[in-house]
Amino acid sequence: MKAWRIKLHQFTSSIDAMFFIRYVVAFALIFSALGFIVIQILMQTAYSSTDKKIEQLANDPNLLYQVYMDNIENGGSGNSAGRLDMNVQIIFWNNAGEQLVSPLQSTQSQANQMFTNLKFSKNNLDSIVNMQVKNDYGNASSFRSLTEKFVVSSDIKTNISYYQILINTNQVKESVERFKGIILYTMVVFWLISIVISWFLTKMSMKPILKNWEKQRAFISNASHELRTPLAILQNRLERLFQKPDSTILDNSENIADSLNEVRNMRFLTSNLLNLAKNEKEQLEVKPEEIDQAFFNKMAINYSELAELEKRQFQSDISEIKNFKQDKQVLKQMITILFDNAMKYTSDNGLIEFVVTQSKRDVTISIKDDGIGISDPDKVKIFERFYRVDQARTRNNGGLGLGLSLLEQLVGILKGQVNVYDNFPKGTVFKLTVPNMERSKLH
Repeated sequence: MKAWRIKLHQFTSSIDAMFFIRYVVAFALIFSALGFIVIQILMQTAYSSTDKKIEQLANDPNLLYQVYMDNIENGGSGNSAGRLDMNVQIIFWNNAGEQLVSPLQSTQSQANQMFTNLKFSKNNLDSIVNMQVKNDYGNASSFRSLTEKFVVSSDIKTNISYYQILINTNQVKESVERFKGIILYTMVVFWLISIVISWFLTKMSMKPILKNWEKQRAFISNASHELRTPLAILQNRLERLFQKPDSTILDNSENIADSLNEVRNMRFLTSNLLNLAKNEKEQLEVKPEEIDQAFFNKMAINYSELAELEKRQFQSDISEIKNFKQDKQVLKQMITILFDNAMKYTSDNGLIEFVVTQSKRDVTISIKDDGIGISDPDKVKIFERFYRVDQARTRNNGGLGLGLSLLEQLVGILKGQVNVYDNFPKGTVFKLTVPNMERSKLH
């Protein structure tokens, strides 16, 4: 029993319970509103023909007066000699609230006897209402009733002050009550079904939240690990400097250079982390600019110089680019990430190719290398933060595993696409496709 209470408390205090309760309450409100509307429409529809008949009688005071006179002439033996159907009863009242001669006072049938004790009331004057009338045996019948002041031409002298039209609605009421029961029963059944649906919706809603939470936890863990390593190295080397107070800067130049390298790594890491956080928090504003072949040629020259410094071979093949608009800064950042990635995973004297082509709708940038390559399972994971294909690489050569994650976000901002292929006989091809915003604007 105690374990059950603990589980219940854990559930009610969890995010699952919050979503579940919201869905259940939402479904309950929807079904309640729907049931209320359906019942109101049912009530109006069910009594519409009865109310129409009452209004027709009320709009014909001469007919009502003729009913009164016929009953006097016939000694109260019937309801206007068949002018009205058997479900209709009319009671005439004087100004003192007393019943005048009418079929219900003179006919001794049980149906008419039930009206003898009916009291006059002005509470619902000029309004059609539901009412119950009981006979001497306590059995109640349902009626739709309208009481109004009797107005007739001035040349007719009568002591009638008010009239009351009653139409029996026993059958209508039974049908309405039966349908109301069916509607309420159906609502309850579907609401119980909605509880099960709410549970599945809760589970479905929680999946992306839990997935993002796991990613966030892994991100914080990996970021802490990446920062802890250079900090430990810096602390160790600074402590060594204190152990040799008489040493010169030249004597410790190697330690200082390595320390500066770790500082650069930390700066690069924090910069990428900030970029990732910024892109997630708010969508970057895209600023389209005209881009031509010269833009890519200049990038190729810069990449060629960097490749030469790192003892890599570099080739470029850039086709003619016309009427192409895109965000220059974002596009340049994405291409630089791919080039930097190719540099890290290409051995000395390895070849890096930079190919740019244009189609009617977009521009495709391909960066090829003949490095270590990427296996098919790794192709799915390379865009995850801090993921590195070669886990054995050092921090200096292998990077931090944030570049491709940032690239994926930038590709989404430009509504582009990035794909990874094998470069035969070895290596990798990254193909980046970005849409032409000039053409998008035209369409």
